[in-house]
Amino acid sequence: MKRSTLSGVVRSLRVFLAIPVVIGAVCLILAEAPSAMASVTVAHYTFPGDSLASSTNSYATATDITSGTGFTGEFDTHDGGNPEYGSDSGNLPLTEAAAVTTNCFISFTVTPTSGTMSYNSVSFNINSYEPENATTFDGTIIGRSSVDNFTSDLFTETAGPLTGGGNDEETGGGGPLSFPPESGAVTFRLYFYDNQNDDSINILSVSNIAVVATPVPEPGTWADVVLSVAGLMVVVKRRRSCAG
Repeated sequence: MKRSTLSGVVRSLRVFLAIPVVIGAVCLILAEAPSAMASVTVAHYTFPGDSLASSTNSYATATDITSGTGFTGEFDTHDGGNPEYGSDSGNLPLTEAAAVTTNCFISFTVTPTSGTMSYNSVSFNINSYEPENATTFDGTIIGRSSVDNFTSDLFTETAGPLTGGGNDEETGGGGPLSFPPESGAVTFRLYFYDNQNDDSINILSVSNIAVVATPVPEPGTWADVVLSVAGLMVVVKRRRSCAG
C-alpha cells in the first residue's frame, strides 16, 4: 500500500475514533447541569420524631416550619400512620378571611443555592379526624406565597365532612404554580380553618409536605456548555479537513 494512501487511512481512523470521544464529552458537559431539565424536590417535611425540619438537598435550603401567631400546633398520628402536624377545632377560625386576619398558618421558606428556581407544585396530605359524636366536621387548608405578599390563593384543599367518627386523609396542594422563576427566598404559608369550634377533639392536620421545582442554572453555566460543545465541533471539523 502506498505511503500516501496509508496516511489517509490513518487520518480517517483518527477522525472516526474521535467521534465517540466527542459524543461522550458532550454528554458529560450536559450532565453537569441536569437540574436545567429535571424537576426535583427542594423541600420535604415528613416530621420524623416530631421534627419540623425539611430533608436536605443540593438545590435549595428550606427552613424549619414555623407558625403564625394565630396557630396552635400539635403533632398527632392516627391509626399508626405518618406523623401529622395540625391543630384542633377549638383553636381554628371558621372562615378563610378569619384565618388570614388572625395569622392562623404554618410557613416555611425555600431559597435556591444558585441560579433561579421555577416552582412547580406544593403537595401534602390533608387529614381530618372526628371522634364518635354527632357533629359534622370538615377542615380546609389554603396555600399562599410571599411572591405576591400572601395576597392570592395558590390552592384550596378540604378534608371531610366527617360525622360519627373516623379519619379522612386526602392528597392536597396544587400546581403548576403561576409565578415566574425566583432567585431569592420564597416563603409559603398554609392557612387552616374549619366549620366549627365547639369540640376541641376534632383535628385538622397535614403530613408529607413537599415542594417540587425546576432549578434554572445561572447564565454562565449555559455559556460554558455552549462554548465547550462549540470547541469540540471545531476540533472534529479540523480533523476532517486534515483527513481530506
